[in-house]
Amino acid sequence: MKAARLAQAFDEYTLGKTGNALSTAIDECMHYVHVRGFSALLPQVLESLKTAHETDEKQTKITLVLKANEKTILKELELSAKDVEIKRDDNIIGGYILETGTTFEDNTYRKQLLKLYKSIAH
Repeated sequence: MKAARLAQAFDEYTLGKTGNALSTAIDECMHYVHVRGFSALLPQVLESLKTAHETDEKQTKITLVLKANEKTILKELELSAKDVEIKRDDNIIGGYILETGTTFEDNTYRKQLLKLYKSIAH
């Protein structure tokens, strides 16, 4: 439990820092760990940081599933190709499916036609 708390403190303390400021922040964190006698926890702290960052990456990853013409859809969604993983699906006639770690948006022609059919039929 201490390792997870130390990892969270490290992460918060170094957040947004780059270059010399990041190097100084890491040195200060390491000094704190050694002075407090927590050196033996460092491998666990590192593992906690690694796990937390892998989880963050999974939650922020954006996947766009479509048949073709991603430039038009990326422009419509105001996304850049470097920010998105693009997957091809020949079963999609048109439109797209957008997935993130917490969201699933089906905006395919098929889905839109089903929605229209249901609204007319009922």
